[in-house]
Amino acid sequence: MADQHYGYPGSVNAAAWASLAPNVGAAQYSVGGVNDCKVVISAHADRGIEIKPGTITGDGVMDKFESSTFLAHSAVASGADRWDMVVLRRTWNPTPGASTYVYTIITGGTNKALPARNNNKGTLADQPIALCRIKAGSSVVQEIVDLRVWAHNGGAVANDELVMTYLNDIGTVVSIGTTAFDRVEWHREVDKDGNVYWRPTNTPIYGAGASIFGSNVPSNSALLIQAGSIVHHSDASGYARITWPKPFPNGLLTVVAMNGDDWALAMGGLTVAGSGNPVFGTEAIGNKTSWVYVIHGYATGYNDGPLIRKANLWHRINWIAIGW
Repeated sequence: MADQHYGYPGSVNAAAWASLAPNVGAAQYSVGGVNDCKVVISAHADRGIEIKPGTITGDGVMDKFESSTFLAHSAVASGADRWDMVVLRRTWNPTPGASTYVYTIITGGTNKALPARNNNKGTLADQPIALCRIKAGSSVVQEIVDLRVWAHNGGAVANDELVMTYLNDIGTVVSIGTTAFDRVEWHREVDKDGNVYWRPTNTPIYGAGASIFGSNVPSNSALLIQAGSIVHHSDASGYARITWPKPFPNGLLTVVAMNGDDWALAMGGLTVAGSGNPVFGTEAIGNKTSWVYVIHGYATGYNDGPLIRKANLWHRINWIAIGW
């Protein structure tokens, strides 16, 4: 099947419009599927790259490439590594069928940054898709930074924050990150003084280790957080249970709990009931639905007598539970 190019000067039939409109209206730049127009290292030539087939949209037009494109970066004679940018270069021509759309390489500098590009929409414009690191004396591309964007139905996602260099119009909202743990949603905003800036709307959580309940958190799972403050009554043995307002779907990573009312506990505290608890067993240390703890304190008053389990005691616990 031949390549298809919609939105350039010339006729656009109903089928072309049905494909073009939702894509060009979703974002200024985007690609189709996960592997569409992806840049990968290729052994076809020294410092070679392959640009996978697929759909790529930008500046009001859409191009569908049915086969891969192969390019090669120029050598670095000596010194520091060089960062080249791979783009789709579009040249509009008022004569129907005379416009061009070719992948090309813009030679960059030693900084990991996007080099200058053509950006005269409707005349000559470059759409970034990757940044490649070229090393002196090497015949293989050292690193590829993905600059593609996916957009549909009111949202846009990308893999690297460098996309904010070119996808930076006021009002842009893009979620960036390579896993559920490092993904941040960024908003391009303007304040009352006319200052334009990027604002993150969420902060990722790093370093999730072994969990209390369930296998280790999968790398593609988002962490869920519940928290609260509860007034509770310990049982005859000094135990109490917190049941999460909503059970975690898969497992419990950790629990943080603390005394919420020192007057009630008279300088006492709480500990995890323990997996060997004769009543609660392994569920005591926590699971997807609840967590069991034991209240302890001095036998009478403040700092008076041995520490004991505090039976039938009203108390307050502040807690945070993290699961997935």
